[in-house]
Amino acid sequence: MALPGSRRWAYVRIMAGTILGGGLGFYVMHRIETSYKARRIPPPYRGSKKKYKAMERLKKQEEYGPHMDAMEAHNTAFEELRLVLGETRLRQKADKMKSEANKEIMCKRLEENRLMMMDTREMDEKARAFWVITHSDILASRSARSSVDCM
Repeated sequence: MALPGSRRWAYVRIMAGTILGGGLGFYVMHRIETSYKARRIPPPYRGSKKKYKAMERLKKQEEYGPHMDAMEAHNTAFEELRLVLGETRLRQKADKMKSEANKEIMCKRLEENRLMMMDTREMDEKARAFWVITHSDILASRSARSSVDCM
C-alpha cells in the first residue's frame, strides 16, 4: 500500500509530464512544419516587365530547345484565334443590345401612335389636358427626330 503523500506526488508527476510532453510535442511539430514549408516565392518580376518576359523566354528555350519556335508559332496562332473569338462574341453582344434597343424604340413608338390616335371627344377635362400636353411632346420629339435625320 502506497503512502498518501506518494500518491499525491504521483499525480503531480503525471500532470507535469503531460504538460511538458505536450509542450515538447508542440515544439517538435512546429519545427518539422516550418522546415518542410515552401520558401517565400518572390513576385514574378522585380523591375521591368520586359526583363522578366525575356528571362521566361530564355528558361523556355533551355527547357524545350529547338522545338521552341514551333511552340511559339502555335501559341501565337492560338492567341489570335482567341482574340478573334472574343471580338465575335463582343459583336454578337452589341447586335443583341441593338436589337433590344430597337424593340424598346418600336414599343415606345407603338404607344405614341396609340396616344396620337385616341378619340378625345369622350375624355374629361383632366384627361384631355394630359392628352394635349403628351400629344405636343410627341410632336416635338418627332419633329426634332426628323430634323436630325435630315442632317
